[in-house]
Amino acid sequence: MDLMRESSFAQYLTQQAREEGIEQGERKHAIEALLEVVELRFGADAAESLAAPIRAIDEVPRLNQLHRTAIQASSFEEFRTVFFG
Repeated sequence: MDLMRESSFAQYLTQQAREEGIEQGERKHAIEALLEVVELRFGADAAESLAAPIRAIDEVPRLNQLHRTAIQASSFEEFRTVFFG
């Protein structure tokens, strides 16, 4: 019986690790996509100035929302206002 509990716990830990890895991969992709759009739309200096704050964001939905905003913003100032707002 103990072996069965240990096996279930090991499976649980494995599943948790897998889900965390997937989430971190999604986060990394979202960060890189956002920085790429900022650089393409507003220049390398703009991307560099926001790289650290962008990399500090943990929530993938927030990163995705900012990605859409970077695509649609009419200026870097407009994007910065949304970003820091």
